[in-house]
Amino acid sequence: MKKSTARKIAIKLCVFLFVMNMNVGVKGQSFFQKMNDPNANFFEIQKEAEAYFKEVGTEKGHGYKQYKRWEYEMSRVVDKDGHARSKSELWEIHVKAKAQSNSGTRKARPGNVYKELGPHSINVTSHYSPGNGRVKSIAPNPKNANTVYLAGVGGVWKSYSKGSPASWTALSDHLPGSHGFSVAVSPLDTNVVLISLDQVGIFKSINGGTPWTQTSVNTGTYYKILFHPTNQNIVLAAGGGYIQRSTDGGSTFNPVFTEFVEDIEFKPNDPSVVYGCSSYGFYRSTNTGASFSVITNGAELNSRSMIAVTPANPNYVYIVESLNSGLGFIRKSVNGGSSFTTVFTADPAVGTNYFGYNPYEGGGQAWYDMAIAASPTNAEEIIIGGINLWKSTTGGSSFFQASEWTWSNPIGYVHADIHELVWVGNDLYCGSDGGIFNSNNNGDDWTNLSVGLGNREFYRIGGIESKPYFIAGGSQDNGQSILTENNKYTWRDWAGADGMEAAIDPNNSDVVYGCYQSGGLWKTSDGGFSYAPASTPPHSNARWVTP
Repeated sequence: MKKSTARKIAIKLCVFLFVMNMNVGVKGQSFFQKMNDPNANFFEIQKEAEAYFKEVGTEKGHGYKQYKRWEYEMSRVVDKDGHARSKSELWEIHVKAKAQSNSGTRKARPGNVYKELGPHSINVTSHYSPGNGRVKSIAPNPKNANTVYLAGVGGVWKSYSKGSPASWTALSDHLPGSHGFSVAVSPLDTNVVLISLDQVGIFKSINGGTPWTQTSVNTGTYYKILFHPTNQNIVLAAGGGYIQRSTDGGSTFNPVFTEFVEDIEFKPNDPSVVYGCSSYGFYRSTNTGASFSVITNGAELNSRSMIAVTPANPNYVYIVESLNSGLGFIRKSVNGGSSFTTVFTADPAVGTNYFGYNPYEGGGQAWYDMAIAASPTNAEEIIIGGINLWKSTTGGSSFFQASEWTWSNPIGYVHADIHELVWVGNDLYCGSDGGIFNSNNNGDDWTNLSVGLGNREFYRIGGIESKPYFIAGGSQDNGQSILTENNKYTWRDWAGADGMEAAIDPNNSDVVYGCYQSGGLWKTSDGGFSYAPASTPPHSNARWVTP
């Protein structure tokens, strides 16, 4: 989609970046961080969250939706004392049950008794923000641009034709983690692939993605895995409270830095230098990741931060740092991470937020969605992601909007909530709550590559006996959809928000009801081609999934 007058106006208006309302304080950050700590107490987080949202409100941009989603999911696995059973524990229960079944004490079922019905693409009727499912990490094959791996909802997936229709293959259906957080392909032997799954560690394949072998890291969630560019034996992984390092190609790891680090990068053309960052600081290694030092010269980080490097100028390092739940700062180093200059500071007096839902609306949720990438051919060109994408051609000192989260807009559609940005030549990949998107002109125009990706995360489905293949369903992040009877693989995407309960009128299948979070209710009377509100949420404390 080419630039329009509307976009030019938006660019002129958006000369300032986003910051969340200043009444969002350290207290809010505290419980948001605890939500990612598997050892934190569920009831303590609940108490802190209730006080926080009572103070700041529950409107868009304050993180209420993501908190309620987390609360719902955790409430199903915590014990009476507020401690959650880990995915490793749940996997052990599964393994024991499977062994019992195979031993003959339970009657085994034959083969595959389920067939996936999708959806594998979006088919918009009246939906305002359609998508497939969440993508957290993207790894193009370094030697074959048509082959792409991704990790996200449903685990790990592979495409042999750069996301063309029906080309995505699930690779991790029988592994313990239901969500993938990182995937990395060796640049030397592209059959060697490493993945991180939620709370169960890192797995390795030497055959392009199947089968998998568990590495020595058998617990924790790792957000970034990196192969050394010229030595396949050296691998780094960040997350789980550590930076882990392998010298045998990712089969075994040892912790080399015992602080939480979310993002790591090798210095282009000099992999003896490694950078890392987190909410607590910026770190640098000069011995290929064997040890790290804290850099405080201009990089005193206090909130969630991520980094980008570029071979266009190997001495450049960019940091995007959040402030509360919005963008705070863009920091830049021109000397290989030895020192930084703050090139952009968000203006709290403006009240708009590049991580908000639109350029003129406050709010943000940088603790949940944030990403940065730098062009490999132009060191002054970077792109950052929050709810939308924002691009700078001035080394981070100014930005313009590069995507919009609402369907059919004058800028270019990318589903909301950006988690991953990967720039390879002119190809720019984006992972969001709605799938994988690609730009082949440095972020000016976008194509949805999610067709064929069956990773929609349904909360509830509903059907009627008279039409067995007419099924309504509500999904996380991607609203309400209907599987139609005339074509068993055709879906209609008809309503947005987080889709919850779905029900079809047994006397008139054109009438379908679909809930969204906290008890809101949509209704369509024409089988999903249009809709209207049927009610408002009963009150602000309704359950995340309200029956």
